[in-house]
Amino acid sequence: MCETHDHANEPDERPVFECRVCGCETGESAFEHVDDEFNPRNPTCPDCQREARLRGQICEFCDEPAEYETDTGPLCDYHHSHYVAGFVSRDD
Repeated sequence: MCETHDHANEPDERPVFECRVCGCETGESAFEHVDDEFNPRNPTCPDCQREARLRGQICEFCDEPAEYETDTGPLCDYHHSHYVAGFVSRDD
């Protein structure tokens, strides 16, 4: 679920926490490249935060459960494929 990080190569010594949901190591450094904030009072990894936000959400275009977050809102797998295909065809 969580990305593994090589903490030995990190220059600063930030505190490491255990995700309250999945148990992986997390902390401020896990959030440097994502659009979420780390909360040391309720330490959860970026993946578990994303899953919590998607829980109970439905796709913007149908009634299927959302599996992805996008600029247009939560999307199911089918509509996410079309969303991504639009970027791929645009960039070709």
